[in-house]
Amino acid sequence: MTVPPLEPIHSDLQQVERLLSDFVAGADEPLRPLLDQALAGGKRLRAALVLLAGQLADARTAACHDMAGAVEI
Repeated sequence: MTVPPLEPIHSDLQQVERLLSDFVAGADEPLRPLLDQALAGGKRLRAALVLLAGQLADARTAACHDMAGAVEI
């Protein structure tokens, strides 16, 4: 049985989505619609690469979540 490539970090990607959602919700009004549109959907490949690299380096999970969110912004 094969495992989809992003399955090991599925819960981490969900956490990054929550962080991005919170970031957009906290943005001031002129910026919020632009961020909402820019961050809507997508494959989050950049975030996934950060999370996978973090696992390889045994990095702290919370720091990897923050970094993955940052590269998406």
